[in-house]
Amino acid sequence: MYPGAAAQTTAGLQKWVFSSITNSWNYVYTLQAGLNLGMPYTVAGYPTGNNSLTGLPWSPATDGLRNITGRVDDDDRVTIWGITSTVSGNGDQGADPNKLVAITDSLKNADPSIAAHESFFTVRSAKSGEVLRGVSFTPRI
Repeated sequence: MYPGAAAQTTAGLQKWVFSSITNSWNYVYTLQAGLNLGMPYTVAGYPTGNNSLTGLPWSPATDGLRNITGRVDDDDRVTIWGITSTVSGNGDQGADPNKLVAITDSLKNADPSIAAHESFFTVRSAKSGEVLRGVSFTPRI
């Protein structure tokens, strides 16, 4: 386990809402469920055990999101896709097999207790020797 990644409270997808009254952006909540921050995952063909030089597991773990894109759905919800950023014992952060994940959130929701029931799901996992670098979005016709 990677305690530093697991303990992050701001990693994941942050929701901010603009207030025309105060003319400012206000933080609402961070979506993290399903990312399993700091929890190593196995990848077929990827080394297991610990790297003797770093003392950390070879297996990568998610420590946040990058390369985010989204779409407002027909039901006033938004679907967001992102690529996980990773940590591992390989010494070259960002070079691990990562994942394409997605989550759906209500545009109008500003209640963290409701958001607590939302969870990321994995759309695709990179294979050993492969890294996902972005999300290409093609609009519906």
